[in-house]
Amino acid sequence: MTNPPILRTASTIAIVAILGACASIPADRGHSDVRSLLADRGYTSAIAGDNADRERRIEAILAKPLGVEDAVEIGWLASPRIRMRLAELGLASADLFEAVRPRNPRLSASMTGGSDGSTTLGISAIVSDLLTLPSRSRIGRSRWQEAIARTSHLLIDEAAALRADYYTYVGAMHVATMREAIAEAGDA
Repeated sequence: MTNPPILRTASTIAIVAILGACASIPADRGHSDVRSLLADRGYTSAIAGDNADRERRIEAILAKPLGVEDAVEIGWLASPRIRMRLAELGLASADLFEAVRPRNPRLSASMTGGSDGSTTLGISAIVSDLLTLPSRSRIGRSRWQEAIARTSHLLIDEAAALRADYYTYVGAMHVATMREAIAEAGDA
């Protein structure tokens, strides 16, 4: 016994709907994944936020004496390279969303102009799209993981450079204070 066409059409629609419902865009565009990787390595500074939020956080940090972690956070919040990388992470999340979803099926209807007045309804999903969905999903997820790793790597590199700059600054301030003390002692 063969399936009537209406059952085949209904099953095709159900399969496409189920496959399409399996994916969603990461709500925070991967920032929580990056934060998790950074936390595993001992970093707790903030990485995200809109412009007003970043400005408020920078002002709050600068209102107190500056420590090394504060310098790292300010550097992360103010760096255009980091903002660009976070934007790329958002684009990678959109690419992942596109990779794990099949394209929308096409609906069609046609009426023949004959005396019987027959109507044909159809739905078509691109078969090749459905067949390549698993491999596209794997590739999309690996690119997504790569984008998270690249972003985390940039943040860790920037933190190391910011820490070195902070300690260079603190050392220079101590040398300047010592030279002022020597100059005052020489004047006395």
